[in-house]
Amino acid sequence: MSLFTSEFVKRMWIVKKSLGCTHKEAYHLAKEIVAENIEAGTSLIGIWSHQSTVAVAGHFYGLGKAFASKRDSGRSFYYNRIAKRIYACIDAGDTYSLRDFLISNKYDSSAMNELIEYYYAAYQARPTARQVKIAKHDPSYVQVAHLPTWNF
Repeated sequence: MSLFTSEFVKRMWIVKKSLGCTHKEAYHLAKEIVAENIEAGTSLIGIWSHQSTVAVAGHFYGLGKAFASKRDSGRSFYYNRIAKRIYACIDAGDTYSLRDFLISNKYDSSAMNELIEYYYAAYQARPTARQVKIAKHDPSYVQVAHLPTWNF
C-alpha cells in the first residue's frame, strides 16, 4: 500500500497551509495526524477552543507531576514548561493552536508526538499510551489523571 494516496497528499497540504511549515514538517505531521475531522476549525491544526486548550495544558501539567513523582526531573521540567506556556497564553486571554505549539517544540519532539496522541486519544475517548505506561508504575496517577478531552 502506498503512502502517497490522494487523501494523504490532501492532508499534507492542509497541514502545510494551516501551519505555514515546510514540506518536510508537513509530511511528518500528516503521517501522524488523524485524518478524520482535520478540516474542522477546532481540530488539532485549527484554533483550539478554550476547553481544549485548558485540557491540553492540564495533560502536560499532569505528565510533569507524574514524572516528578518518579524522580525524572528532566521530563518533569520539560512537560511543566510546556504546561506553563499554554497556561500563560490562557491567562493572557489569547487563543492557542498547533502553530503556537510548534514555536517552542520541534515537529518531531516527544511533546509533539504526545500532543498528536492526545488528540487521537480524545477522538477515540481513551487514555494516551504514555498515561497507561505511567499508571502501571504509579497507581496514584490513576486517581488524578483525566481522559483526554477535545471540544470538536
